[in-house]
Amino acid sequence: MATSAKVQIEAARKKAKAESAERIRARFCMLCKRRGLPAPVPEYRFHETRKWRMDYAWPDHGVALEVEGGVFSGGRHTRGTGFMKDMEKYNEASANGFFVLRTTPSLLFSDANFDWLERTIKQGQNNARKEVGRPDS
Repeated sequence: MATSAKVQIEAARKKAKAESAERIRARFCMLCKRRGLPAPVPEYRFHETRKWRMDYAWPDHGVALEVEGGVFSGGRHTRGTGFMKDMEKYNEASANGFFVLRTTPSLLFSDANFDWLERTIKQGQNNARKEVGRPDS
């Protein structure tokens, strides 16, 4: 196969993936609205110097949602280096005031995922992090 054909095929794949991601984001945002949730900010950049982004975030509520792909196929999120980099990102997000929920593509539109989001957003950042055994004040 000629190099230009390979380049064109790869460009078409990237375009299809981007369009697919846009449709998924639009559907997720629409379902959030139907469930009475605030609109999420897709691809939210939460760190001043790193290029980290959360797949979806509700900055006013201190909540973020990460969609972990490749869970069963040995994808980036489940291999050693990718896992360690994700852990650094999630810890930094927590240190910056975010409660990070994690899901998979197959669970993104599930009732369970929306239930977790509803409860976490309702509780707010402070209530979501109550210490175990600590009496309410």
